[in-house]
Amino acid sequence: MTVVEVSCSSGKKDEIFPTVSEASLLSFNVWYNGITYPAERTDGRHWHVNLPVSVTDKFFQAKYELEEGVSITPSPNLFLDYTNPVVFTLFDKAGNTLKITVTCSNDRPYYGIWLEAGDRKFYPVLEKDEYLIIVPGDITPKVNYKIEKGATISPEPDLSIWPENERKEFVITRDNGSCSTIAYRWIRDDFFTMVVLGDPEYDMRNYSLNGGEIKSYVGRLLKLKERKELYFEPYAGLKIKYDPSLVLIVGDINMDNSKDEGEEFMQVFGALYNAGIPCIAIAGNHDWQPYHWGDLSDYQDKNDYGYTLNGSMNNDRTLKMIDRSIAESEKLGITDVHRFLSTDYGHSYREVSPFVFRFKGIRFYCGQCYWFQQWYQEVGLFPTRPAMFYNTDEIIEDLEQRIDYAWAKEPAVWLQHYPLTDQKEWWHDRQGFSMDSAANKSKWQTYEEKLEVLKNLIYKTTNPVFFAGHTHQSANYTHTNGSLKFEEWVTGYFHDRWVYVVLLKENYGVVDVKKIQL
Repeated sequence: MTVVEVSCSSGKKDEIFPTVSEASLLSFNVWYNGITYPAERTDGRHWHVNLPVSVTDKFFQAKYELEEGVSITPSPNLFLDYTNPVVFTLFDKAGNTLKITVTCSNDRPYYGIWLEAGDRKFYPVLEKDEYLIIVPGDITPKVNYKIEKGATISPEPDLSIWPENERKEFVITRDNGSCSTIAYRWIRDDFFTMVVLGDPEYDMRNYSLNGGEIKSYVGRLLKLKERKELYFEPYAGLKIKYDPSLVLIVGDINMDNSKDEGEEFMQVFGALYNAGIPCIAIAGNHDWQPYHWGDLSDYQDKNDYGYTLNGSMNNDRTLKMIDRSIAESEKLGITDVHRFLSTDYGHSYREVSPFVFRFKGIRFYCGQCYWFQQWYQEVGLFPTRPAMFYNTDEIIEDLEQRIDYAWAKEPAVWLQHYPLTDQKEWWHDRQGFSMDSAANKSKWQTYEEKLEVLKNLIYKTTNPVFFAGHTHQSANYTHTNGSLKFEEWVTGYFHDRWVYVVLLKENYGVVDVKKIQL
């Protein structure tokens, strides 16, 4: 930018008692990326700001001081275009005015650290008490710096030993012996968002799939990115739109005993896949018939466990629907899917098939209704013989071994239908019942034991966050164990249009969670 001299004028209604003078503007500073650059008065009514060469923008805000009783227009607090000289008018209550002009140039030397890739340079912005350098997520930057003549910097900036998002302090020592300590941090701009929703329950509670209500909610979800007032701002000036790259459905997809093998599911959520958004579903209690959903009197007599031939067929349909969500999502970036199957351990039992997958450097743990869901032996389907049920100890032990061996190093998102908090009865498959000790062969018999095991597994993973549904009420809990910690987020009811929008960072995990209504 070039300094341009412009003429100035003043108009005074009362020449005998002028109140607006050149001294009425006490100070003027341009504010850019959290740093203030002082303007210097050149001829009384003309102020000039010299910005560093790293500044390429032209719209800035300003900070200023005025004498008491004096005002200024237009407001320097607005983002104004300083490419050309900006004319401000000072005025007082008596109507006296004085015009002043502010110009900018950017030939001031830049001293400090920056990152670069090819011919692109990325300079820092001031964030609280440190300088932050943000680079695109798809580049491999190198570090560069410039310091005053005769000065030294320690340690020497080197990205090979400076991990992303790690605060590092550098000491600048000048030739006169003075020192400054400046803190820097650098990150890749590889943030993305996902939506977590709970309990679509189409074709139940008077919500018909044919009525189109659920489809309209999915349409609202797809239009979130158009709502300009909604965005994350992980760092000053870096705004991330609510534009989901992934959708998670934490159970209760359809009605009890649904015949849907995936076609109805695609009618509702297929628009997400068509938009290039992977969508993963897990089972809830309305999607999976557990081992004692018979009525209480039958259960007490041990004659009707509720797991009928029809129930097993409906469960198979649910698994096909979930597999459809996985298969469609694998076309759109979901990788490394691993299902925990009884055949892995030499059995042939019917089961709910919990699974894990990876997306953008994050591992997602999908426990279906919950990670301790019972297995079912095929022989139990015959009406003349009572059902036999088998615990998931082998799955839990296998999961822990995989976490200990490799997965613990990866950022983690955990999900299951039942929340961790205040859900004791539902962890026994149905509210109001206790687990039949004859059928429960697990070494973890109680809700408290199972909860402790699952929480310890979650603690082992990196930057873990847990999501659940079921209650139709949004809730947030914090779980801690010494220095270990994770957040539990329970989704609201999708028919009330409540969802969580989640900000994540590739290879890091969850950064922020927002509750919104579509």
